[in-house]
Amino acid sequence: MPECNAYVERFHGLCHQFFWTRHRFGSPADIVQPYGEFLQAFREDHTLEALAGQTPTQRRQALPDGRVITLPQGLTWTAGRSLPLVTGRVHCLRRTDSQGRLSVLGRYFTLESKYRCSYIRATLTVAEQQVAFYYQEAPDQEPELVDTRPFELPGPIEPWNAELYLQYLT
Repeated sequence: MPECNAYVERFHGLCHQFFWTRHRFGSPADIVQPYGEFLQAFREDHTLEALAGQTPTQRRQALPDGRVITLPQGLTWTAGRSLPLVTGRVHCLRRTDSQGRLSVLGRYFTLESKYRCSYIRATLTVAEQQVAFYYQEAPDQEPELVDTRPFELPGPIEPWNAELYLQYLT
């Protein structure tokens, strides 16, 4: 839904304003602790208009199972129906552990040892049911494709249709 992009962009703006511009890091490892502290403060101290003036933590605590599952005003979920898998890509950034392992959507992969403790971009191409792993040595260099693996998905994959989600909302 288009309005969700505004929330994501606002969060990125807050990260930029209150985190990235206030710190300098010597390596990716130096980011982990201060960014975790920033996220905790954001969740506990920053009130959001979209959450009726509540913090994310307050909103989450008010839900029976602790998950944020709200839909835009006036829409309800069609009970018992799962969203279909559609063609497209899912991108995520992951840091490999000391053994070169990383998780993508709940599945674990091990890359070559030279990629231990490195940031990797994983791109799942849904129609091909394949995940590709990319490593970028420096910001001014192009990402290098380092591996591809099968990523079997359950059920049929439908072509993308911008109106598709309307079939699942009433």
